[in-house]
Amino acid sequence: MNQEDEYRIRLRAYELWHEAGRPHGRHLEYWVAAEKEFLAKRRALLEEELDEGLIESFPASDAPSVLRRNGMV
Repeated sequence: MNQEDEYRIRLRAYELWHEAGRPHGRHLEYWVAAEKEFLAKRRALLEEELDEGLIESFPASDAPSVLRRNGMV
């Protein structure tokens, strides 16, 4: 994880902590929650990019086998 990612997580953790009334001694709880949010968003974006890449890399007449196997085509 790079410094920019850590900064974003730190800001979100602070927001969550502040919204919860700034409870003492629970910083790790809010860090973990913010990190989970961040990683979930990153994963969703990567999956979306992968899906778009798969769709664009196959001709319309030849759907990817994974789509055929899963009954999506």
